[in-house]
Amino acid sequence: MEMSTNTAPAPSVLHVVDPAELVAALVSEPTTGISICRLSGELIYANDQAARIFVGDGCLASDFVGRSMWDVFPKEWMQERVEIGARLLSTGRPVLVRTIWQGYQVLSWVYPLDFGGEESQARMMIVSRRAPTTTDISASIGDDTAFIESGVMRLGELDVLSPREVEVLALVGQGLSIREIASMLCRSEKTIQNHRDSIGAKLGLSNRVKVADVAKRAALTPRDAKRVRV
Repeated sequence: MEMSTNTAPAPSVLHVVDPAELVAALVSEPTTGISICRLSGELIYANDQAARIFVGDGCLASDFVGRSMWDVFPKEWMQERVEIGARLLSTGRPVLVRTIWQGYQVLSWVYPLDFGGEESQARMMIVSRRAPTTTDISASIGDDTAFIESGVMRLGELDVLSPREVEVLALVGQGLSIREIASMLCRSEKTIQNHRDSIGAKLGLSNRVKVADVAKRAALTPRDAKRVRV
């Protein structure tokens, strides 16, 4: 069963008197990662699921709370998050961010909490879920919802694949046949078959069904082949 992508339009502004009360209502949901951080990058709060989504399986939030995320994540990724924070600061509206991270599609609602006072002390809350769906997110949300596709990604075990193989894997995940992929990419069917065989070999997958399963889990799109890997 596919996980809900949670793309219903968000409220225009989230007013929170005590962020801990809202977090308490969400943190018990085992598929949801919750984190609160300052625009400066300091992590104020996170649950363990957030740590697993963004750092890796087996990680605990307690290892990161109170630290600067500049010391944890790649510079390119953090610079992009600063730009998202600046957008929240100027509009006061939440945004939906799509990221390929650790080999999964991750959808994150980023909400402004309290943007009064000193800019670096402003806080934002990030509600994240891994979303294994090949649905085009940008086509399924309202025009009034701010949607950002991250320009950087971390492919995890899929990092062994070339950009062309990522592109082919994305199309396999969308259910396209070898003939359809060959036509779309203007390549021969033999070339596409070789790419698919190479994908299986690199990932240690013995048959095309398992390759398709990995593609669906990652929810890649052909556009993802061109994103910066970190």
